[in-house]
Amino acid sequence: MNELKSMTGYGRSSIETPFGRLVVEVKTVNHRYSQISSRIPPQLSSLEPKILKSLKHRIARGQIYLNMELISDEGTTFPRKVVVDIDLARQYKRYLDSLRESLGIDEPVSLSLIGSMPGVFELVEPDLDEEKTWRWLEEGLNEALDALDESRLAEGERMKSDMSQRLSLIAGSIERIKEIARNDVERYMRKLSERMREILKGEYDETRLVMEAAMLAEKSDVSEEIVRMESHIKRFEELVESDDPVGRQMDFLLQEMLREATTMASKAISAEIVSETVRMRSEIDKLREMAQNVE
Repeated sequence: MNELKSMTGYGRSSIETPFGRLVVEVKTVNHRYSQISSRIPPQLSSLEPKILKSLKHRIARGQIYLNMELISDEGTTFPRKVVVDIDLARQYKRYLDSLRESLGIDEPVSLSLIGSMPGVFELVEPDLDEEKTWRWLEEGLNEALDALDESRLAEGERMKSDMSQRLSLIAGSIERIKEIARNDVERYMRKLSERMREILKGEYDETRLVMEAAMLAEKSDVSEEIVRMESHIKRFEELVESDDPVGRQMDFLLQEMLREATTMASKAISAEIVSETVRMRSEIDKLREMAQNVE
């Protein structure tokens, strides 16, 4: 099944681990490139390169917000250990005793005072078994990314339907322009001929009129623009049905379509064609807004 992906989405997972509950949230919004903003528990920071690699593998384009949280339940805590700097504690004791004697203070130096001094106690994160930790971390991350994908695909499906309808409207305008253009020069020259007969009372150069008609036909010919526009529409329809990241290709193609519509308007000799190009440009602008949110 061919599915279009929006750049906007949200996914969340919550799994039990040996150290409590891991909650992973991934949010994406549209952006020209791929950018990642992450909040990862310090205990898992050594695995950040793997985490970011997984995100880039699953998400081709957009602003990505990742939030990971380890919530410890009662009896399940992340293994850490306390390290005591005995040498530093002895130095504090020696200097505090010296200070006490110098100031004539009888109160002895307490253990609580020494223990509160900077650097005496340090909470150290242990070396992780990264392979085992990555197994459950990857599970939580993939669950959140799967949920994100569902969200992005659902939005993409809505966009796909809307895009197809707007392409049909543009194709309809092209067909009407074809019909109008076939008769435009003939109708215009007939009116001009009638007007000249009125003004000159039938005395005018028929050959000159034919030449004027030929020049007008050449200047107002939009057949090349129509062929290119139809080619662009066909290609865009293929992109809408693609599984690949096609947002940038869509944006480029829509710029080309807008250029063709503008050229048609500049060549038009009838208000009807100008009106159709205005409709086309309006639909193309709406398509460009949507394409900016396609991965």
